[in-house]
Amino acid sequence: MGREKRVEAARRWQNSRVILEDPASTYIDEGVAIGTGTTIGPNTQLRGGTRIGKDCGIDGSAYLLDAELGDRLHLRFSVAICEFADG
Repeated sequence: MGREKRVEAARRWQNSRVILEDPASTYIDEGVAIGTGTTIGPNTQLRGGTRIGKDCGIDGSAYLLDAELGDRLHLRFSVAICEFADG
């Protein structure tokens, strides 16, 4: 995603009361849902069908792929959550 598209997406999220600490280093796929009051740290990637509840805190350098998080959770720095196939 280019810089202009990331800036446009950041504005949409901020209008939804989501805080992006560093929009230029944050990547959020189109299919991602983020609840209001959530703060996303720098250098974070939210991919696929990731769903994040409201009032969450995600520290920097997180990578989430098709993850589902409830409300009021805090993910510490440099967490990766992915679904792995068996085998």
